Amino acid sequence: MQTQKRYQPSLKIYVMWHPNYKEGQMYADQIYANFGREIQNDIIYRRPGIPVYFNNDIDKVIDLNEAKHIAILVLIDDEMVVDSKWNNYLVDLWNEFKSRKDGMHRIYPISISKNAFQLEEISSINYIRLHEIDSEEKKLKKLLGNATHEICRLLLSRPRISTETELSTAPVSLFLSHAKKDGSELAKAIKNYIHQETPLKTFFDATDIASGYSFSSEINQSIKIKETALLVLQTDTYSSRDWCRKEVIQAKLSNIPIVVVNLITTGEERSFPYLGNVPTVRWDGSIEMIQDIINITLTEILRDLYTKLHLESLTNIYEVSDRVHTLAHHPELMSFVKIIEEEGDKDLLTVLYPDPPLGYEELALLTSIKPNFKFLTPTMLPILRYAEQEASSDQLEILKNTKVGLSISNSSDLMSYGLNNMHLEDAFVEFSRYLLVNGAKLLYGGDLRQGGFTEILYNLVRNYFPEEVQSAHKIDNYQAWPIYLNVTTSIRAELNKVVNFKMIDSPENSQVDPREFLPPNCKENRVIWANSLTKMREEMNNDLDARVLIGGAVQNYKGKYPGLLEEAYIALRDGKPLYLLGGFGGCTKAVIEALLGNKPRELTGDFQMSNREYSEMVQEYNSKSIDDESIDYDKVLNFLKEKGISSLNNGLSEDENLILFNSPHIPEMISLVLKGLAKIANE
Repeated sequence: MQTQKRYQPSLKIYVMWHPNYKEGQMYADQIYANFGREIQNDIIYRRPGIPVYFNNDIDKVIDLNEAKHIAILVLIDDEMVVDSKWNNYLVDLWNEFKSRKDGMHRIYPISISKNAFQLEEISSINYIRLHEIDSEEKKLKKLLGNATHEICRLLLSRPRISTETELSTAPVSLFLSHAKKDGSELAKAIKNYIHQETPLKTFFDATDIASGYSFSSEINQSIKIKETALLVLQTDTYSSRDWCRKEVIQAKLSNIPIVVVNLITTGEERSFPYLGNVPTVRWDGSIEMIQDIINITLTEILRDLYTKLHLESLTNIYEVSDRVHTLAHHPELMSFVKIIEEEGDKDLLTVLYPDPPLGYEELALLTSIKPNFKFLTPTMLPILRYAEQEASSDQLEILKNTKVGLSISNSSDLMSYGLNNMHLEDAFVEFSRYLLVNGAKLLYGGDLRQGGFTEILYNLVRNYFPEEVQSAHKIDNYQAWPIYLNVTTSIRAELNKVVNFKMIDSPENSQVDPREFLPPNCKENRVIWANSLTKMREEMNNDLDARVLIGGAVQNYKGKYPGLLEEAYIALRDGKPLYLLGGFGGCTKAVIEALLGNKPRELTGDFQMSNREYSEMVQEYNSKSIDDESIDYDKVLNFLKEKGISSLNNGLSEDENLILFNSPHIPEMISLVLKGLAKIANE
């Protein structure tokens, strides 16, 4: 079997702050939402998808070889300034960056305090200055705008003079596309703001072209150079101007980022059809909004730069450059113009475009033109050969009827991996998305809160399947007694379109009233709860075809064992395919260590019995059980050690499972799980 090549991100962003800086996590979360995959507001269209990790621990080593580019944003407050250990840590990091001499990595110090410049050596770097700003909202806007621009410059890596100098890279430029009749006033305001408040460049109009040069050639060349974005000021007369239309078409054919500012007041005689498939923002008439417009445009430039590097890297890793046509944006009807120009009028072709996958209605339209074209995202590359073998134009058949149990839950050691709950929610959404898109049936237990995972799943099903078939793609939600007694009829009715509820009755011989909620407030009741949860997990295991585990608590649970440990044990016992993703730590990482022959402290009896309530429950449980059913951590550890990697039965090689055990990258995790599931489903 061919050895799996390791995925190396084109860019990684780290956010650092002192553990005593209380607002550090808030800034880190906002940076993650801006550069990563924000799912809180919109799970379908999202931010650039750049991996973002957190660090407030000086014992954490950052490997500069783990990504082509690494950008470190350091939030410097008074706590960091007076902490000599942090001083030394940052100096060592800065010296390592300087020793590379390749300009591929950057540290961006951010002045939270006016004393931030007292740090040794680091003070020689140009700071992103926030300490002079009073408003938290304005601080955040400046931070995100400046950081986005600087990271764009890092990816461009184009020096101002020559590669032999140590001067900073040239600033990103914007091309302001506007109709003079009703767009020049805002265009001038944006140009003036950029020149006075930012390090960006602008290409405005004929006044920026030297005498004697071709107007059309200058515009076309400006649009074609890769550091330019087209900022469209869409006024009432914009679409009626031939030069404006030419600029948009040239930008699209050149794969240049476009952002549209909507300034329409009365209306248009005819809307211009090629202004779609791009970010838009509604102008509210305030000069203060110019910074928002610039930030949105910079984010789109960064998304474009990162996507192109990301796609190039992945097609090289999977050695499919000659088998796919890559797009740096989501495909649209106009994409066929460029595809035919570069590929010829082929009937069979795989088109690779950025995550996330398109909804069913867009795919249906695209495949109506080219029925045998396959439209895939980078995360789907490992299943490329299965997609190419699909005879129908349906994009959703590769894992058809495969029932996958998805267990993703919080773990107490997330931060030691540079992660928090936002990363965990991201993992849940992305795994759910790709399992559903490829036709799998999703089984999970838990979260029915308003705004929780079930609501997210509802939106995914609604987006990726036509209404007439949504009922066939319902999520199976397993609820153990007595927990399901708290699921009201109203909740069940509200979620009926997306969820099949599997209410698992109370254990036999439990001698309880199944209609009354039983609180886990004594050892006898906790034994009943443990048996109920075991029964639910057994029934789910009987129904599923494969199990995926991420994270998981190792303490403060209500079951016989930590939940994900019991699920792993049952799956391995019954020979069900099991995928263990260790990059989020927790119980899953401990199970991995046991499979590898080690003895993780978290899965020892001594560690578990340190919890008095649990210890009392175990004694009560074992006093009434036969030997095969008793709670015995030594037995479980020996079982896992004897099983080993080969027992995972998941369609992946040992090398691929070892990657899955350690990878912190959600796309890499999903890619490997899809690869294993596709192999099992198609054998």
